[in-house]
Amino acid sequence: MVYCPKCGKEVSDDAFYCPYCGAQIKVTIRKTTGYPIAGGILGIIASCLCIFMGIIGLIDSTYYYDEFVFFMSVFNLIGFAFGLTGGILTLRRKNFPMAIIGISLILTSSVITMSATFGSPFLIVFGLPISILSILSLIFTAISKSEFA
Repeated sequence: MVYCPKCGKEVSDDAFYCPYCGAQIKVTIRKTTGYPIAGGILGIIASCLCIFMGIIGLIDSTYYYDEFVFFMSVFNLIGFAFGLTGGILTLRRKNFPMAIIGISLILTSSVITMSATFGSPFLIVFGLPISILSILSLIFTAISKSEFA
């Protein structure tokens, strides 16, 4: 048996709160891992690559008047905004659904980037790294779901 630190009454060993006065008996310790940190950092890096691809695409689309590259560029800029938010939420272990949606938009923008730049060096320089980083970020974020508040 354990005694309550506030009222001094005897409570059971597995009690978290005193049934008499409501004082906390045991501190609950939540197990944390480094997965959210890895997922958040990878998501932020991937979103930064998205903004570079979006800016390059906007410049390229105005020069060549290519509507699909313009669409890809706008989607990369949107992917950057949501991906950065998702990465920060993952780092802070807050709002798991929004973190997953943000990082998923990075992956979607990388697929659009790869389809728009097929056969170009931008596919290797931006498309594949964005895809790999966002997939790894999604995996690390999903593994750490129990750590989110």
